[in-house]
Amino acid sequence: MKLVYKQSYVQVASAILPWYASAMVPLALANVLLNDLLARPDSKLVLSVCVFILAAGYIVTVVLFHSSLVSVLQIMGGCNLLLLGVCAWFSWAGKKSNGRNGE
Repeated sequence: MKLVYKQSYVQVASAILPWYASAMVPLALANVLLNDLLARPDSKLVLSVCVFILAAGYIVTVVLFHSSLVSVLQIMGGCNLLLLGVCAWFSWAGKKSNGRNGE
């Protein structure tokens, strides 16, 4: 970044880049689990409602608490962690109820 952009941009980007990266890792993991869950016919409705509620909660939280870019990234990271937790729980509960053992 130092070779391409101005020094003022490098300082701002260096401050927010760790927050952005840490917010995107849970989203990538949750996306894998969410695609796996949506491929199953038995868990689409409840999972879709939960994801919709999380998305609505994210929008409301960002609208209310958007004082800085770092706070928006922190909210996004927290919501992505919640999404990962919901997807992991549905994935684990679905495998347990279907009798699948790590297939």
